[in-house]
Amino acid sequence: MRTWWISFLAVVFAAGAALAGPVTMTYTTVTVATTSTTAVAADPTRKLLELTNISDTAIDCNMAGGTAVASQGVRIHANGGSRLYDIGVPFQAIECIHAGSGTKTLLVGTGK
Repeated sequence: MRTWWISFLAVVFAAGAALAGPVTMTYTTVTVATTSTTAVAADPTRKLLELTNISDTAIDCNMAGGTAVASQGVRIHANGGSRLYDIGVPFQAIECIHAGSGTKTLLVGTGK
């Protein structure tokens, strides 16, 4: 029984490593307003997603592609707060908003 289990795990990990492959990252800055703003377009081929708030105000994001609402959804805290998705990477469009004044900057890294 133990030998079978070890063999099974070896095959599963080898298959996962082969499927993962290298990821090429692309970074862009997105200007987020006090109204719902598309921060990331939908992309079913996305393998990695990194969101970093490089502004002085928290940014709230709707990860399901719907309209972003302040103080709801996924919060990315101010001054370097970030979210990294390397498992269960959202492929839908991502809408973001902030509750401050003016516009704020979100650094978006996507990997394929």
